[in-house]
Amino acid sequence: MQDVIRHERERAVARRITAPDLAKWPNSSLDRAGYLVDWHIFVGPDARTLKLKQLAFTSTRHQRAVCMCHALSADGKFLAASFDTSASDIFVWRLPDGLLVQCLRNQGHSKPVRSLSFSPNGPTLVSLGSYDETVIIWDVQRGCVLRHLIGHHSRVASSAYSLNGALVATADMTKIMKIWDTSTGACLCSFNLNEHVYQITFSLDSSRLWIRAGLLYFLYDVQSYNRITVLRHKRDNPVGFSMSRQGDRIVTGTYHGNGVTIRDAVTGRELLTVDDERKLVTPVAFSPDGAEVLVVCQGSRMALAFDSRTGQRRHTFELSHVPHHIAYSPNGDYVVLAGHRGSLEVYNAKSRTFVGKSEGFWDDAVLQEVVFLPDSQTILSHFSRTPGSHEPLRLCNIQDVVRLR
Repeated sequence: MQDVIRHERERAVARRITAPDLAKWPNSSLDRAGYLVDWHIFVGPDARTLKLKQLAFTSTRHQRAVCMCHALSADGKFLAASFDTSASDIFVWRLPDGLLVQCLRNQGHSKPVRSLSFSPNGPTLVSLGSYDETVIIWDVQRGCVLRHLIGHHSRVASSAYSLNGALVATADMTKIMKIWDTSTGACLCSFNLNEHVYQITFSLDSSRLWIRAGLLYFLYDVQSYNRITVLRHKRDNPVGFSMSRQGDRIVTGTYHGNGVTIRDAVTGRELLTVDDERKLVTPVAFSPDGAEVLVVCQGSRMALAFDSRTGQRRHTFELSHVPHHIAYSPNGDYVVLAGHRGSLEVYNAKSRTFVGKSEGFWDDAVLQEVVFLPDSQTILSHFSRTPGSHEPLRLCNIQDVVRLR
């Protein structure tokens, strides 16, 4: 079965550019397409070692490029990324066969791109340049600029689309937030947070905006642009954050074990504090059905699942590494717990049974993000490494592991 799965992956990427491909994507290319790399995994009670294949993406197979940023389309069919050696180029690949379908370049950015966001409801993409003041909305399929958003006067560092696709929020290094109308490019609102912005999250109905700035979280009403509340923590306690898929609640935790709190996502009002004899730290995450929150125990190889309404502990995951990232599959079938160096452990989220694990990569590889695609089977891993080193974006398929159990 191991050989069968490997051959299936090899056939999937043994692609040819067809006439329909060229009709839809005239700039498609095999030159910088995704390519297969080995994936060593351990499955079963005897921890059998198996070798499968992952799909990897970089600016080229030969340059030692570090991924600066990436974005997945809402339907999980496309991956966009920018690299530190690719000037201001943005590469767009089709998943899962890895065909490079578009390269966006030479239309506004003067430096490598540092932030990317796909529109939730169409083939458009927002990009931010690293040291320029440019915000660009792209038509990905045509490979052209739809709009330049003009108004920032320093480097733009963060961006987010509203979930209805009508708005884009951006923040620059002078701590200025702006909200834009994507249909016209008009700036609807501008305000100063007096803190550097690291994360922007729209509510499910696009009526609220959560902003992580410095060590604080701000909640704004998008219609009136009024500040609703501020979540304040001690200065030495940065906050981790997760919003339920239902959009009704958020859960926050700190890096120093000073409490995990569930709040109303509309008002910011505290609903529940999760207590345990162990110190609970970020990362924190809601299950897709909102019924539980998963929390890491400080300094241990352990994660705890709690009932999100009562705070009662439901389950303990005993791991082989200290987890630094958590991700549930969208359908709630799986949960992946990832270590700082890229170790992955996958469990059935309902039965709590172990599915499989893979070890980390190199000593200088640091896992930045692990996320499931909408198919609930494929995991995207994003690593960073020391300057000048190379580590591609990687896609692995959980179903390959399940079939080998």
